[in-house]
Formats: sequence, structure tokens, C-alpha cells
Amino acid sequence: MDIRWQCRRGMLELDIKFNNFLSKHYDLIDLNEKENFKNILTLSDQIIYGYLFSNIKCPKEYKHIIKLLKAS
Repeated sequence: MDIRWQCRRGMLELDIKFNNFLSKHYDLIDLNEKENFKNILTLSDQIIYGYLFSNIKCPKEYKHIIKLLKAS
């Protein structure tokens, strides 16, 4: 499935973050980080929102991607 399609979410805030991330960072991260990003996309919107906007701690393997998403 196309990564851009997977980034379409039910929350506008997440759509914006994911689309900015794809434009700015996705091509620059390594394969392991791309896999972590794809794993993040399998999570519910509420969990991802918590990682990005509510300072809920994410698993250590997601920290770099979440940091990039927050900056996007």
C-alpha cells in the first residue's frame, strides 16, 4: 500500500504532521526508521496524537520518528 495513503488519518492535525514529515524527512531516514514509521502508522490516531501533542512517552524505537514528526 502507498505510504501517502497510509498517512491519511481521521484527524486533520495528524494528516498535516504526516504529510509534512513525508515531504521533509521520509527520504532522508534509513530503512530501519522507515519500518518504525510504518509501525507507527498501524497505531490508533489517539495513541499517535498522545505521542505528538500530549507528551505521552513512546517506545524508544519510535523516539526519533516522533521527534521528526513533532518538528514537521
